[in-house]
Amino acid sequence: MAVAANYHKGEFTVRTPRRGLLALAAVAGVTVTMLAPTAASAYYYGNETNYGTQIPNLPDNDFYRKCTWPTGVLACFQPYGDHFFVKDDKADGYAAAVDWYDADSNRWGTCVNTHTAGTWADCNKDFTEGHTIYFRGALYQSGNRVNNGGWVSVVA
Repeated sequence: MAVAANYHKGEFTVRTPRRGLLALAAVAGVTVTMLAPTAASAYYYGNETNYGTQIPNLPDNDFYRKCTWPTGVLACFQPYGDHFFVKDDKADGYAAAVDWYDADSNRWGTCVNTHTAGTWADCNKDFTEGHTIYFRGALYQSGNRVNNGGWVSVVA
């Protein structure tokens, strides 16, 4: 990029050709676009977001599973195998999810059911045995939490 300098009557001016300004604007636009988070990933809880695999039903093997069911969401954690299960229990246009955090580490995240109302989703995690896991059911719209239940704890 060429820069034209001009000294006239005690004033110094620097002019940048139009091509250079256009190139600079294009680079700045691409940089801002790449740094801006998408709506789908921007607001889910924590630093780990998983999109659950659809399953036909909640598995029969209980293994000390603990569940909570705030309005529109049935959220469960099964310590054996470290599975979160989430059911979208209401056709309301919201995505059902499980927000969770490991009280004994720096891990926290969301398991999202992106399937239709009435379906179950499974997120298979890997937690350290003996860690306390807190979880809650939540409803999201376009990555923004609109409602959630209270925290429930269980030992992995």
